[in-house]
Amino acid sequence: ATNNLDRIMSQEGLYNAELARLAGLSERTISRLRHGRADGSPTTHQKVVRGLNIIPRSIHKYEIQEVFPNK
Repeated sequence: ATNNLDRIMSQEGLYNAELARLAGLSERTISRLRHGRADGSPTTHQKVVRGLNIIPRSIHKYEIQEVFPNK
């Protein structure tokens, strides 16, 4: 995997549609990032991490490097 998004989403019990809504991105974009079919821009990475950090049931706060290493 080129990133840790799939693992983190599974850990958080998060569906593509929910993260897409929280991040302000399309479900297709989330799916492509999650399964390594797209790298995404720095702006997209920021939106994803912001979305992960406002999951109502999560207390963990994510950093870009944790989700998208080597970016």
